[in-house]
Amino acid sequence: MIKDKITPELKNRFKEEILKSREDGKEHGFLLCSDKKEKLSATKSIVGDNNLFLKPLKNQCGFKIRGDFHTHPHANGAKHFFEKKLGTKIPIEDVRKGIIDAAKTKNVSLTAPSYGDILGTMILNYNNEILGTTCIGTDVEPDKIECWSTKDHIKKEDFDKAVEEINSPAINSNPLKWVRPLFNKEVINL
Repeated sequence: MIKDKITPELKNRFKEEILKSREDGKEHGFLLCSDKKEKLSATKSIVGDNNLFLKPLKNQCGFKIRGDFHTHPHANGAKHFFEKKLGTKIPIEDVRKGIIDAAKTKNVSLTAPSYGDILGTMILNYNNEILGTTCIGTDVEPDKIECWSTKDHIKKEDFDKAVEEINSPAINSNPLKWVRPLFNKEVINL
């Protein structure tokens, strides 16, 4: 579990990156480093349009990589999609409200990691590259993040299935039921 290891400084860093994501509509992310006493710190940030590649930051973690944090700019993506489709401007707050309402109707978490995020975390955990946590913040709900941490070291059969799924069309779905029991999920209010 990671919730109790999040310092006020790290919470502020999450907030900063979410705010930047709200402003520019891009993903922002960094690695979460863990020292020998399991104190968490963050690397510098990387910014991208989609599917952040955080591996170049790994040398910034002195001891171990606990996992990662990154943002999903849902509102900005939906705004651009609907404006292009409808040919008219839409206020971003209307888009945010629509996304929140739709998520409530479908009982879906907006801060949940994507299936690709989960599978990547499993693969990296199995290969001993990270301890196994991914945390997500969104431009829709900027006051909380959701972190998924592996319960145990990922087993070979789960690793094999993750490798198979990460290269399949299912990658674009919500995390499938078979992975959920392998993770502890925590919602952290900022």
